[in-house]
Amino acid sequence: MVWECRASMTGDEGPAAAERWKAARGPLAWPWLGARWAWAWARLMFRFLIGPRTDIVIVGYPGHVDVLLASLLTRRPVVLNALLSLHDTVVNDRKLLAERSLGARILHALDRLACRVADLVLLDTQAHIDYFRAEFGLPAERFYRVWVGSVREGRLVAPRASGTPHRALFVGTFIPLHGVGAILDAATRLEQSDTRVTVRLIGRGQELAAIAERIRQSRLSGVELVDSWIRGEDYERELAEADICLGIFGATAKAQRVIPSKVYDALAAGRPIITADTPAIRELLTHGQDAWLCPAHDGAALAEAILTLARDETLRGCLARGARRTYETRCSPEVIGRDVVARLEGLVREKGVIR
Repeated sequence: MVWECRASMTGDEGPAAAERWKAARGPLAWPWLGARWAWAWARLMFRFLIGPRTDIVIVGYPGHVDVLLASLLTRRPVVLNALLSLHDTVVNDRKLLAERSLGARILHALDRLACRVADLVLLDTQAHIDYFRAEFGLPAERFYRVWVGSVREGRLVAPRASGTPHRALFVGTFIPLHGVGAILDAATRLEQSDTRVTVRLIGRGQELAAIAERIRQSRLSGVELVDSWIRGEDYERELAEADICLGIFGATAKAQRVIPSKVYDALAAGRPIITADTPAIRELLTHGQDAWLCPAHDGAALAEAILTLARDETLRGCLARGARRTYETRCSPEVIGRDVVARLEGLVREKGVIR
């Protein structure tokens, strides 16, 4: 049995919670945040203490702070689904804080402390585990790799009308890791090709304004920029209508260590995908079998990859079938669930938990 114990910091869920966070600005923002956090923790402690007895406690992402509370409330094994390093994401990847700033040092210390108090830390790739071990000086047995996976449903692909451009789809938050600049470099080259390809970019995020300005200045008529979040059936429809799905192409160190959710979504939908050839990607995918890999941050190589797939329907079909096969055998919710349950049962035995 799984029992969920949680308390919202804003009192809202979904879009309403996001709007409440956006409204927290000005001199009262930090006191407001502190009060909300304290009230949420008080409710969380109360619900946990009166709840059913557990064999193991799993702290979901983002839980780098909550895992500290969990470790104080129970003597049972505590598992942290870290997913990423806060310091690496904010400081190294997105460049939102200077490396030597106080905020950066606090995030680094929080990352290390969170991993030390947890009995087991879940990360998405072995490359990410290797980074955590080296950066925070922790043993290998403290970590376990769990694929991110996807819950997307594959939809039937409608036949493409004769003469219409091929569509390459990117959906994301436009952060440096995604390497959208390389996609725009590729789009510039595609404009000069006799093979018609539309590059469709959907999402919002850190680099959106700069991307929109570059598209405008370069007059990239083959690029469609959709400034909107997309989810659920709308996202699944976009995946089904794409001839090619695009992963990430960033030059950051973190881009070498992660497999983004968009890649798993394309696998689940059974769509041909192009993404950067990285150590993390090679843990799951094989070039030419279930994905088409190209060098990171290389617009010319990406354009060549897009044209290769656009011109070869047989190859796209092979990659699509391989993608779905990899999803079903390695990273579907059922496969991931069995793997995680087996590891958690092992952790309970290792810690000698007695019911």
